[in-house]
Parts: sequence; C-alpha cells; structure tokens
Amino acid sequence: MAPSTLAVWQELTDTAWDFGIAPDESLTPRRAAARIARLGRLEPAAAASVHRVADAVEQVLYAPRPQAVAGLTVDVHRVAAGLRAAAGRGTRLRALFLPRSTVRVAWAASAWWTGVRSRIAAARPAWRRPSGQRG
Repeated sequence: MAPSTLAVWQELTDTAWDFGIAPDESLTPRRAAARIARLGRLEPAAAASVHRVADAVEQVLYAPRPQAVAGLTVDVHRVAAGLRAAAGRGTRLRALFLPRSTVRVAWAASAWWTGVRSRIAAARPAWRRPSGQRG
C-alpha cells in the first residue's frame, strides 16, 4: 500500500511540475496539495482530488496503521485533466512534448551509472589500479 500511494503522489507532483508547478520538498503533502490547487487554478473537483491523494500520503507517512484508499489513480487523472484545462496552449504543448519531470529519469540514470562505476572500481584488483591509488 505505501509504495503505491507514494508512487501516485510522485506522479501527481511530476504532472504538476510538467505544467510549471515546481516541486517544493519542504512542504507537507497537505500544503503541497493546496499549492498545486492554487497555482494550477484547479476546479473544485480536481482540487478535491489532489487533497485526497495528499491525505492518503499523510496516512502512509504519519499514521501508525495507514488505511488503504481506493481511487487514487482516478484522482491523479482528474488533477492532470484539471491542470491541462487551466493551462495555456504553450504550457500544454511543453507538458506533452518536453515534460520537466523527465529530469528525474536523467538523475536516476546518473546515480545508477555512478554506482556501477564505484562497484567496478572497488572490484578491480589492487595490482591493476593506477599508481598512487589504494583499495
């Protein structure tokens, strides 16, 4: 339950980022939801959806026994549609063809490659390391 709820939240915040609302990791989910609803100029139904997802995330993060919440994927689709409806044509096109959130893929690939290089360097026998390096 927790991983899927957090993945849904990530998708929601990435979608908001694609529409120009940069993530602010210093905010609680509740405040982040209010910010997305305000900056995204969401209609009441979409705003309620973003708050439902944020409530589910707070359950996962803070409740001793989080309750499962159904329909979060539908809520994310509703928020995405609301962001799309409120955005101008240029913003909609940029979100579709050059989404800002794809930078997370580059960050993940970079972290993966750094890890691979570190493991290879650590596994290389000491006699094959360039002079001056120790294991």
